[in-house]
Amino acid sequence: MGTDKSLNRNNQIIAVCLALFSFIVSIFIWNWNGVDDYLVSLVLNGMYSSDNYCLFVNPVLCWMVKAMTHILPSADCYLLIIRLVSLLSYYSISIVCLRRFPKRIAVTLLLTLCAISFSSLNYTTVTVFFIVSGMISIFDYLYSETKTKAGFIIGSILVFAGFILRQQSALLMIPFFVLELVAYILTHKKTFKRCIVPVSIVLGLIVVTVGINLYYQSLYEPNIYYNDMRTKLCDYPNKSWEEVESSLPDLTPNDYQSLHDFLLADTDRIDGDYLSSVAEVSS
Repeated sequence: MGTDKSLNRNNQIIAVCLALFSFIVSIFIWNWNGVDDYLVSLVLNGMYSSDNYCLFVNPVLCWMVKAMTHILPSADCYLLIIRLVSLLSYYSISIVCLRRFPKRIAVTLLLTLCAISFSSLNYTTVTVFFIVSGMISIFDYLYSETKTKAGFIIGSILVFAGFILRQQSALLMIPFFVLELVAYILTHKKTFKRCIVPVSIVLGLIVVTVGINLYYQSLYEPNIYYNDMRTKLCDYPNKSWEEVESSLPDLTPNDYQSLHDFLLADTDRIDGDYLSSVAEVSS
């Protein structure tokens, strides 16, 4: 028993050291390798407006960043939250790997993961990292004979963090969660009832976060509509000017090309309906 406690304590120390190392390394890496992620950070930190709602993330994350900006007005609070949750993700995976694999193999895997997981701040990639880390912690808790609530709590926090960061990406991970849950039930037919409460809590968190997101999207419906039309024009292939010229008599070739190049600053003219009229022809 004493040996188990000592081993667990050693694993925790190694996991903390690895997590802190990865966190320190990330500080010296310029991670804004995509303009979308940088703009999300600007919006959430209130650089454009006191209303920091961003339709690409969950309102809960908007509230968290806004609250933090009152305490740390000069900090990039969005980046700070992402880094702190990434630190927790890395720690949780480290604990599982160190317990399940030989230390040399575990440390090698974790250092490789460090290079991958902290090399980008793309919120889609980070969301997957959070969700996978959370799932690993939750199922490690379910499969372990000696249940410790800490692993389950951390896993639930990480799943919640993934859903408030990038819901679309998080939802893609649900089938993997279901498959692993089915595998657990099939291999633990006599004791599978133990997973009902933990799984219900996780599903409850998901339902609440998705519900909040849907509610706020209804409040910003014109903005959602504008973005949907912008997506059709800017993010997908469109017809050439010669193919649509006769159908868009009020536009010049420069107007048409500008829309596809994200030159949308003339908001008096370019609204959701304007983009929709062009998208219907060019898509």
